[in-house]
Amino acid sequence: MPPLALNRGSTYAWEQLAERFDFEPNYISVAGGMISRPDLNALLIITHAGEARPNIYGDYWDGDELVYTGRGKSGNQQRVGQNRDLGDNLRDTFVFEPDAPRELRFLGQAHCVDEWTERDLGEDEKPRTVLRFRLRFDQAPQRSTQKVDAPPSEIEAERNPRPFDPLLVPKSPTAASSNAKPEETQALREKAVQGHHQLLVALVAWLEENEWQDIEEIPLAVDLWAVDPSGGRVIFEAKTVRVGSEGPRVRSAIAQLLEYRFFYGDPEDRLCLVCDRPISGKRVKLLDGLGISVLWRDGDDFKPGSATARALNR
Repeated sequence: MPPLALNRGSTYAWEQLAERFDFEPNYISVAGGMISRPDLNALLIITHAGEARPNIYGDYWDGDELVYTGRGKSGNQQRVGQNRDLGDNLRDTFVFEPDAPRELRFLGQAHCVDEWTERDLGEDEKPRTVLRFRLRFDQAPQRSTQKVDAPPSEIEAERNPRPFDPLLVPKSPTAASSNAKPEETQALREKAVQGHHQLLVALVAWLEENEWQDIEEIPLAVDLWAVDPSGGRVIFEAKTVRVGSEGPRVRSAIAQLLEYRFFYGDPEDRLCLVCDRPISGKRVKLLDGLGISVLWRDGDDFKPGSATARALNR
């Protein structure tokens, strides 16, 4: 019998792929996302990019190109074995994505056009170095438009935008949020602080009074984002500042705003730090240099704390 011919966009049972590439069907469940078949000069890779369920490797699509993370769930990834084969294009690379229980959808053949390292968290939540591979397909990949994952869990739903509800007071992390990443847990803790929530409630009232639209939050990340009357969106990070805490709070806000724009927003989004009191001129200068505006609360009003913030309350 001739070997199974793979068609882009078609779905294949584990048993079919096992026969085609000469391995036991259940090997897929234990081999991880990279299966090497040297005798056939083949490398099978499986990606979960674009799925609703958590993607511990961080694969993602960049147009029709796949940014794929190397093999190894914990500890620094090494450029050996399948990782080396992929980076050096030593084998024919066949790319799949899950499509149903014990079934994989064939996206097409691809080759690596770029490779780099990044710092990320492993499955054990410890920092490590990972390998990223940019894969370009011989033809546009036939990706599925439907996913078979279970409905998003409570923690997954809180990674999505929703309208800000002033009456919904955030609670400290509980067992229900045990699957949150460390930075998400920290965001939950901060939002549960009474003064932080009150600052956001006052900000929402001020934005509504000034005719801002689409005021939303992402519970595990963005405090607020909203669209100003001219149609531009601003991402807001709120910080309560106490004596001796200004430096750490500003540094934290810078990191959060830049991350939120990169991971959740758009490059055109403007950034704004919102405080419950003015901050020092040297840090305002730093924030202005980074393109981050500053607002501070004065009763029911918000005052521009930097030159770039003056346009926000016109």
